[in-house]
Amino acid sequence: MTTNNAFRTRQSLVVLVALTVVAVVALGFATVGFHTATAQDSQTDVYWVVDIEPTSLKMIAPKKGFGAGGVYWYLVYDLVNTSGEDRDLYVGVAASTDGKRKYADVYLPGVERAAEKRERRGLWGKTDLYQLLSKRDPTDPKYQYVTLKKGARRACIAVFNRFDPNATNVRISFSGLTNEARSITREDGSKVLKTRFFELRYERLGDEFQITQDSFKFKGKSWVSKEVDLGAASSK
Repeated sequence: MTTNNAFRTRQSLVVLVALTVVAVVALGFATVGFHTATAQDSQTDVYWVVDIEPTSLKMIAPKKGFGAGGVYWYLVYDLVNTSGEDRDLYVGVAASTDGKRKYADVYLPGVERAAEKRERRGLWGKTDLYQLLSKRDPTDPKYQYVTLKKGARRACIAVFNRFDPNATNVRISFSGLTNEARSITREDGSKVLKTRFFELRYERLGDEFQITQDSFKFKGKSWVSKEVDLGAASSK
């Protein structure tokens, strides 16, 4: 292996590890209500929101590539920047089924490609993020952030690992769609960070058999507030 090839290999490994950490962090943030919308101070008087429009939630079983033979599920959604300014975003996507099993948006290029072929269009996902991060300096404060221009719309995809065959209710949460976060002091002097994430709710129509043929019924969407104890770092 040449020096250049060795360097590129080490760089790719660093980026892949970073993506794994990002996925785990995103899952934790979405669960407790934290977000990483911008690098700005969380206590601000100017709040903004980037809109999300879910398109479809489907099962998929790729025939080739990494992930072939497995059953995955993916969400297609649009991010729409109607905030009036360019926004630097890191949108974390996480999910849960029946309030028990948890899932993170994972890096599975083969599954993304199969989904794009099925949907007949390009979709921004972890594969695109990986390519972007591989060209960036990990010490950059905005290493994980992606700019969404004023008025822009971006078609995106989130891919999740094997679906619980016995699950019925699905919740998918998004952190990073707003910079709103407020530090609140309780009567006892303790402080909490109050923030919001956006949640989609679905019902799975099917049973544990022939899961790839199952469909999902959209049940609703809403902003959900969460409080994180800044002292003990536990959710309330």
